[in-house]
Amino acid sequence: MFFDEGKLERTIAKLGLNDNIEYPIDVLKIEGNFKFEQLEHRDYLGAILSLGIKREKIGDINVYEDGAEVYVLKELSDYILLNLTQIKHTSVKIKKISLQEAREKQVKFKEFNINIASLRLDAIVAELIGVSRNKASELIRNEKVKLNFKLIKEVDKKVDPNSVLSIKGYGRFQLGECLGTTRNGRFVFNAKKII
Repeated sequence: MFFDEGKLERTIAKLGLNDNIEYPIDVLKIEGNFKFEQLEHRDYLGAILSLGIKREKIGDINVYEDGAEVYVLKELSDYILLNLTQIKHTSVKIKKISLQEAREKQVKFKEFNINIASLRLDAIVAELIGVSRNKASELIRNEKVKLNFKLIKEVDKKVDPNSVLSIKGYGRFQLGECLGTTRNGRFVFNAKKII
């Protein structure tokens, strides 16, 4: 994934890089009349992929009430500008903006609690997405689960509090802190799903 503006600035500062360096990405601002149709991340992504662009060429898509900002490789930005005119039923206008003009990503969470027997990856995945432990194990073995952005294939991998789990087809989650235990010794954890 590419950086949003805040991440980029922090990375430049951390690495001591010159912020006058030109990066091989453009930020495209997508605007339209969204009064009658509210678009979601998947709508923007689907419209861009329908142009024949591969997913790995697209970075962050930050969605706001008035549109979206999409990070793309420079080599594709003009192609998207010329060819993306509509998303679902809404006509859109696209323009390039600088990294400095790009807005901070708005991350929305749905919070909930989970009740788990152990901190094993399969147990946590099962509770986060509401499937059996066998189904969770299958997802892990089929390389559909990332823990802290790394692909993990071991079902018994220990998960630490505040870890991020990406489950293909289900979304991204963050395991919070332990809130306590139940009478029968199960752990209660706070969790968040990024929406």
